[in-house]
Amino acid sequence: MSNRIQKLLFSEYSDFEDIVLVESPFAETSRHGTGIRQVQIGLTPTKLILASYFVESLEEEEKPRMGRDPDIESFELVSAYPVECVNLSVFRHKRRQTLKARFCNGKVLYFEIGGWQERKMLWSVWCERIKFLSPYETGTSVSETSVASSSSGSSLYIVRSSLSVSQTGQPTLWCHYATSQATNNTLGSWADPHLYLGPAFFE
Repeated sequence: MSNRIQKLLFSEYSDFEDIVLVESPFAETSRHGTGIRQVQIGLTPTKLILASYFVESLEEEEKPRMGRDPDIESFELVSAYPVECVNLSVFRHKRRQTLKARFCNGKVLYFEIGGWQERKMLWSVWCERIKFLSPYETGTSVSETSVASSSSGSSLYIVRSSLSVSQTGQPTLWCHYATSQATNNTLGSWADPHLYLGPAFFE
């Protein structure tokens, strides 16, 4: 199993104290499935982490740094999101396994698991880890499994968010939730936009 993100955190980001629960290569895609870029995604108990390789031009290329793991020589952190701010859903249909990350500001990213070796095993680990962080979720692989946990027995999902500012200038982010309508008995088709993309364009 790949551990490049864990190596990178230990090597250059000592402030990160989390242990990576699972990480693997993904292809970021558009909402229609068109490939955008290759990324490595890692999940910790508190963060969703994206990293990628960046190839420098010949003019800008630096000499390899002594003592650095060649596995992360050109590997850089792209972003890290608190799990409280992202709803991570898993979808599977035939050979396609996709993660849908929906953020509290309305932004949505799609990722299809990559690689060939251990792909099936890695996908199972991703589903297990997401379920571990959301122990109240009882949906199947065609339902949305949220990383953000809730205190109730039903999974809650962010459907919209708004920002308000008090008279003292203190900003407050309001997230509006709805309960899951997923069912274990009905398997939708991949072509159904409600299955893959959600019931709304910006969801």
